[in-house]
Amino acid sequence: LQRLQAQDVERHLFDFFADNWGVRGNRNGRLLAVRLLEALATERAKAALKAIIELVMHQRIAVDELNLIRTAAREAEAKSEFTAPGRTGD
Repeated sequence: LQRLQAQDVERHLFDFFADNWGVRGNRNGRLLAVRLLEALATERAKAALKAIIELVMHQRIAVDELNLIRTAAREAEAKSEFTAPGRTGD
């Protein structure tokens, strides 16, 4: 992702998650977005994961997928706690 020099990666991943929700229903695409956000572990990634949780909280979603999203949010939080100030969690 860094080599692509994409700006606002976390927003693109959130949009990718949302685009794969509903009519498209691409679970693998949603999981990819969640895992990438977890790996980024930036403040913006954590915010995107929280927004995803809010998006799906009152929707029909498989329990295992919801648990995966919650776990990813916790993991991103834990990773960012061990990241030096000024770093982006890479």
